[in-house]
Amino acid sequence: MSGRAVYFVGAGLPKSLQQDGFPIPLMCDFVPVAAHYAYSDDVLLTTLTQLEASGVFEHSTGHSIQLADSITPPKKASEAARHEFLQIVRARPQENIEALLIRADEMSRDVNYQSQPFQKKVLIETLPLRFSFAINRLFYLVGWNFVTKPLRDFLDRQFRSRDAATFISFNYDLMLEHIVEETSAGRWSARNGYGTLFDEFVEIEETSSHMDAFTDEADGGSAVGTLTPRKTCVHGEGGVKVLKPHGSLNWLCPFDGNYKFEGEPTHLSLTGDERVGYLPEVEVRLVERANSFPWPSLGVYISPPTKKTPLPAVLDQEITALLEADDLFVVGWSAPPTDTDQTDLIERTVGQRQASFRRVTVIDKNPSAEQIERLRTLFSPAVSFECWPNGFETYAIRND
Repeated sequence: MSGRAVYFVGAGLPKSLQQDGFPIPLMCDFVPVAAHYAYSDDVLLTTLTQLEASGVFEHSTGHSIQLADSITPPKKASEAARHEFLQIVRARPQENIEALLIRADEMSRDVNYQSQPFQKKVLIETLPLRFSFAINRLFYLVGWNFVTKPLRDFLDRQFRSRDAATFISFNYDLMLEHIVEETSAGRWSARNGYGTLFDEFVEIEETSSHMDAFTDEADGGSAVGTLTPRKTCVHGEGGVKVLKPHGSLNWLCPFDGNYKFEGEPTHLSLTGDERVGYLPEVEVRLVERANSFPWPSLGVYISPPTKKTPLPAVLDQEITALLEADDLFVVGWSAPPTDTDQTDLIERTVGQRQASFRRVTVIDKNPSAEQIERLRTLFSPAVSFECWPNGFETYAIRND
């Protein structure tokens, strides 16, 4: 089917593509999935132990809190203690990470909280930030270890038949655009495909070595220098966009000492041949910038669930795409009631359309009747509304 299409993409898409040994989280199972990687990764272990020690978990016990406090990096813990704590976390009833962070935010504003020791107050206040660190680290560890064929086949068919394809992704990870840049035949590039023009990028291997120097300096090594960014040159031909209203793990933005972003993202993290990729850390220090001194630090730009701050230029292009679309796909996204900024924007924009959508297709794994009805209402009217409840990986192999 030809014409213009919009694709709303949520966490259900990467979840459907996970492969053995590399689990991918949803909001509801972020904690046990992070625990899987935390057996060998201190960044994720720190997040989980701080969540535990702060008291935001519903099923914590005195023993689990004490155990978490005893192994929080940089403290040295025995493998037995580390495994015991992570087994406890993985065996408990699941808790939605967004609910945990909302609870932490409420705790920080509670009048009784003000009497807590300073260290605990700081711990609770920085949990949303710590969560951002954990997301980046988890997907850095996953990398490109996922089942690519279903997404590759789906995108290949879409790009052959569509005049324009706009993906509105609420995922921070880079799995979608990794396959988009391989299948779009030059129509998309990171430089101009995100809905905003990025003139500069930091090369991932250079940046990793640059940041390693800070650790060496702290250990008595030589002083560190600045990092010189590169100019982006690969320009997509157009017709394909990946809009990410809540940020992306390869967008970098200046921030102040409290990791408060200043302005909008200015750089990308890319490989030497300008392909998307993950940084192992969320901060890049001393990046050279014209007419800017001292050299700023840049941080991975994602909005924690409790502090979503969409970029206006991205939202404007989302509105345009919605107004012009013939067909619409919803892949692994439930339009959660907590995301009122998005649902309100969609409702207003759909109400301004001159014609009904030709077809709305919802693709997910066992979506609830409530979810289906919420999406049907949100994108109404549509000439045709189809729901595929067997998961993206089965939809992608269809031949229609």
